[in-house]
Amino acid sequence: MLVCIGCLVLLDKSDFFAPASRWMYDQAVHIVYEAHWENQAKKAGVYEKRPVLIAIDESSLEIVGRWPWSRSIHAQLLTTLSQGKGASVVAMDIVFSEPQIEGVLSIDTDEDAKFSQAINRSPFPVLLATQIDVWQGASRLIRPREPLSSSAARMAHAQIEVDRDGSVRRYLAVDPTVLGLKLPYLGKAMLTPTQAPLINSPLINSSLTFDADVLASHKELFYPLPKKWIKELSYQSVLSGQIERNAWEGLPVLVAATAQGLGDQYVAHISRSATVIPGGGLVLAAFHTEKLLQAGLPHLSMASPKWHWFSVCLVVSLVFFGLRRSSKISTQLWLVLTSLVVSATVVLFTLALKGVWLNAAEIGFSVILTWMLWTSHAMQRLLRFLLERLHELQRNTTAVEGGAPKLIVLRGEDAIDQQLVAANSLELLRQAELVRLREVLEMLPDAAFVLTSSSLDGTGMRLSVQNLAARQLGRLFPALQKAASQSCFSLNALLFEFNVDLTEQQEEEVRAVFASTFEWQHLFGLRQSVAFKHGVESKNPQNGRYLIKLAYLSKFDIQSSSLSMVLSIVDLSVGLALIEARNRTLNFLSHDLRAPQATILALIELEDEVSPENAALFSKIKFQSQRTLQLAEGFVQLSQASHSATYNMVEYNLNDLMVEALDEQWACAKQQGVALKSDRQSADLWVIFDRNLMWRALVNLINNALIACKCNGQVDGEVCLSVRRDGSFAVVEVRDNGSGMSAEQQLSLFRPFVQGHGLKRTGAGLGLAFVKTVLDQHHGQVRVFSPTIELPEPHGTRFELWLPLMENQPVE
Repeated sequence: MLVCIGCLVLLDKSDFFAPASRWMYDQAVHIVYEAHWENQAKKAGVYEKRPVLIAIDESSLEIVGRWPWSRSIHAQLLTTLSQGKGASVVAMDIVFSEPQIEGVLSIDTDEDAKFSQAINRSPFPVLLATQIDVWQGASRLIRPREPLSSSAARMAHAQIEVDRDGSVRRYLAVDPTVLGLKLPYLGKAMLTPTQAPLINSPLINSSLTFDADVLASHKELFYPLPKKWIKELSYQSVLSGQIERNAWEGLPVLVAATAQGLGDQYVAHISRSATVIPGGGLVLAAFHTEKLLQAGLPHLSMASPKWHWFSVCLVVSLVFFGLRRSSKISTQLWLVLTSLVVSATVVLFTLALKGVWLNAAEIGFSVILTWMLWTSHAMQRLLRFLLERLHELQRNTTAVEGGAPKLIVLRGEDAIDQQLVAANSLELLRQAELVRLREVLEMLPDAAFVLTSSSLDGTGMRLSVQNLAARQLGRLFPALQKAASQSCFSLNALLFEFNVDLTEQQEEEVRAVFASTFEWQHLFGLRQSVAFKHGVESKNPQNGRYLIKLAYLSKFDIQSSSLSMVLSIVDLSVGLALIEARNRTLNFLSHDLRAPQATILALIELEDEVSPENAALFSKIKFQSQRTLQLAEGFVQLSQASHSATYNMVEYNLNDLMVEALDEQWACAKQQGVALKSDRQSADLWVIFDRNLMWRALVNLINNALIACKCNGQVDGEVCLSVRRDGSFAVVEVRDNGSGMSAEQQLSLFRPFVQGHGLKRTGAGLGLAFVKTVLDQHHGQVRVFSPTIELPEPHGTRFELWLPLMENQPVE
């Protein structure tokens, strides 16, 4: 940052930014004037009376004659302008410093006297221009000669201030002298002619001295001229009477030369239409500027060095701070562009509101220079880091097998340092993860092959890594072992060896893409296909059944032209054997075990007369047989509920399900003397579930609540059911007024073969496990709320079943 500010100071001392700053200022004042100042001036009534420029143009020179003209012609012009109401003020942007005598310059000797008499007779103030001649430290006021110097005219200077680029941007509003004389600029004197000194004032001397510092403080910058504001009339047209006198009545009039041959032309940028402006245009520009200042617009000025360098240092500091917090090139570009836009906006607003021009060229260059120096500095640091990293990696060529390389410690708080430290840490993590990935891959039970393809369709595959299970599987399949040993992995030979069959849906999808010729290699091109997501199953009669899956590790890398993927081969024989064993167990429980128990119960029921000594024995046999049937039935139901493939999902109204469950348990509740109540939801709540399993789950909860009320010994036992909506869920609530459960019992409540505390062991302990399994399969939840049994006044237990509602159901 110090280097940047030092460069800016050196460039500023050499006026490096002056041309660009002057050009930007010329454009900025026009932008601000048209957007803000002009409207403000119109509201203040600045443009109600337009000044009149009587121009000494080419046509006037052609008719009247060559320059200089006779003073009697100017006297005639004053007489013409005095007719009627007359002008408000007449300013002559002509320096009458030489007397007209007989000879080359004059026809007769009383020209100055005629002009002086016309000035004295004029009903309006007449302003005559003068200039200051500075030679070798001495100042001399160039003023009109006698008898004009004794007339009633007033005097104003027409000194021109030219910048280094040859353009006029400012004027001396007032020239104060050591004698206290205030000599205004001609344009300012047109606005307030009474403030201009009389030409016959005794203070006016031929030799005057001026204070340069005082003069510099009275310089005003021109405001831009509005379009078509100046009314220009030809000198000869006014003199010949071709122009009606209402064209100048009550208006300020300026007489000035506009012909190019008279040499009164200046380069200025105060007008959009022209760059070269006559001296009279500058006078009227000063008149326009003074009117704007009177209307309350700010004085235009260049920023002082203190505020200029404050703004430059502030911008450099903010940009430098932003660059330290960002290491991305795109973010830095946005930061630089945003800084330039914000700086330009601040410069325009400062000019519009305060009239102060900040050096926009230097401020903009400071932003770019700061970014360039910072980028160069960052690139040097990055290159140094890369070189250090290269040497470190060369010293740790066996890092993957032997251990992690040494960490390069980079100290710093800015974004670049943080990114470099992060990059170094990520490289170390990558190497460590590669070692860990190889170890995990070796431990996988399924065969896994990591492949690399050179195209999106899977052609040109190479085997990168294979685990232990893959190598063992290769011993069973020669084609797989051959494909892994070759330089180009052949998926066609592998799938042909495994005798892969596609499902009907997979075949239709493959035919839609590859109607004529299909190879198994094309499966890599079907990135979103069913075969890609779920795999294809092989049916090898000799070596079992396998499931082959394909998975991408990353997207296609254009630079390296590679695509990584994983081919996994899952042995389905173990899973199929488990399924078969489960089916045999279910068949045994549902038929082989239930049939004898049912026969025992039937025989007991057929026994009409039972001796008293055998009654207790028969009762125990009956109880154990019933319990065995309940265990078998509960186990079968729980096993069926655990497999979602057996579910028959339908759309069902939850209110109807609650009514059906109440009807099922109504007789049992009546027999036990427990009141069974319900609170039906007014609106229908539609849920997608397996009706039979969900009905069984709800019946289990009602049955448990009835048992809890009966075991509590309450005369007024009560079980309440209600259905409500909570957001996107439907909630079924089963509440009883039993004794409740302990906190320890609630933790193991949904485990199989667990029964409530203090309850008679008539059940199998699988009912709540069945409820939780069914709710989990439906993506729902079961919740229990119960006080502990140690409380003096228990309030029962409340179960809640939360089920997701169907989509697009209206909310009441």
